[in-house]
Amino acid sequence: MACVTDPYTGQSTIGNAAKGAVIGAVLGGATGTAFGGNDLKNAGW
Repeated sequence: MACVTDPYTGQSTIGNAAKGAVIGAVLGGATGTAFGGNDLKNAGW
């Protein structure tokens, strides 16, 4: 994941691309499970 340091606060934050990747992975896994199939198989086990 890409962390970005906020120049104003100096705090480390997660970049937008990383947020999108996490959201996409979660939604993709949830969609696969919702439309049937083995949960572990969908998760790549």
